[in-house]
Amino acid sequence: MKKILYSVLFAVFVMCGPAYSHTFKAIDIGGGESEALLRDTATGDEWLVQVGDEIDVYRVIQITEDYVTIGHLEDDGIFYTTDIPIGGVRHTIETTP
Repeated sequence: MKKILYSVLFAVFVMCGPAYSHTFKAIDIGGGESEALLRDTATGDEWLVQVGDEIDVYRVIQITEDYVTIGHLEDDGIFYTTDIPIGGVRHTIETTP
């Protein structure tokens, strides 16, 4: 019974993979926010990227002093984006009314 349950759970996880499956971490930015260093924490691979560059199915959409935005097109035709904070620290931006 356990074997069947584990097989079903495995099949569900494979079919319903997350929209953001890489474990990217934005390490640093440079070049006046024109470049960012991304690391896949699962593999240790690093990439120095600019807006428009691609890593696997992910495209770099935006680089700011606070985050790197990546995106990819899913099978359902929807384009998903994810903001990755620089250095893994979320920045608070103060605004005035």
